[in-house]
Amino acid sequence: LIIPIVLLATGNFPTWELSFLLLSVPIIVFTLNSLGMLISVISLRFRDVPPMVGSILNVVFYLTPVMWLADSIKSSLAHFLLGLNPIYHLVQIFRLPLLGKVPTTENWIISLVMCAGVTGIALFVVSRTRRRLVFWI
Repeated sequence: LIIPIVLLATGNFPTWELSFLLLSVPIIVFTLNSLGMLISVISLRFRDVPPMVGSILNVVFYLTPVMWLADSIKSSLAHFLLGLNPIYHLVQIFRLPLLGKVPTTENWIISLVMCAGVTGIALFVVSRTRRRLVFWI
């Protein structure tokens, strides 16, 4: 609801590329929800995990072009390494439609594979540990 209001207020009128958000938002929500479910089960079992998750998130934040643009990198090796970062592709399928561009097929494939993989692993782990979770609290 806020995105169209901001786009109209800044003078950027919605384009057809913005319709890709209807696909990207559910993928991102499913992936992050499943990842949160998986991390919460692991955190219940192992008490040292939450501080490690915070540290890992800091590193991932700086390695993912959120505050910097991927176009500012000139090295082809750095672009290859950036392509291996799955969070980069999740950011791209959300960011590019807002900028009036179409996400690449690689962005979509990696995001969908990550969503399916994380969801499958989370469902497997939760189903295997569901009866013991109460004892780990």
